[in-house]
Amino acid sequence: MTTIHRMTVGGRQPVGRGRSGPRRGVILAAGFAVAIGVSSCSGGGSAAPSTPSATTALTAPIVAAAIAPTKPQRQIPADKQIVEVPALRKTIAMTGCKAASQGWAGTGTAKNTSSAAKTYHILVFFTDQYSRTIDYARTDVKVAAGESAAWSATTTFNPPKGTQCVLRGLSQTPA
Repeated sequence: MTTIHRMTVGGRQPVGRGRSGPRRGVILAAGFAVAIGVSSCSGGGSAAPSTPSATTALTAPIVAAAIAPTKPQRQIPADKQIVEVPALRKTIAMTGCKAASQGWAGTGTAKNTSSAAKTYHILVFFTDQYSRTIDYARTDVKVAAGESAAWSATTTFNPPKGTQCVLRGLSQTPA
């Protein structure tokens, strides 16, 4: 029986324990070769086992049952349809995500740091507890130069347990 001892972070074995030098390398190499040989002897030389492993048989149905399929409640905008100006994330914040009358709402603030009025276009995705998009809302908020304004993106849908909000698209135009 071969005993493999714990190595330290520096890659050296503590003094006085186990084998060292070239002999240890030969023993480790032989151990790996035996492990690889045993794992490849699965009968018939086939690369894949003919029956599912115990792990696959036990975990696949559990995973499938735990995450039920879901579909968006309406057509979600495609990525190519979403305008995203990353620099606006410094001035537009989502501060709330909560149930609204017959749906859900993402809320926040928009700060206009420029010297001209702006209209901010905000897109919020609503997701289930597994981050799968199920619906969305858009809103526009006009903000005077140097001012801040509250915004709310609300839509009517049947929110599932664990609904979350994602600030998905941000753009601006002159007001």
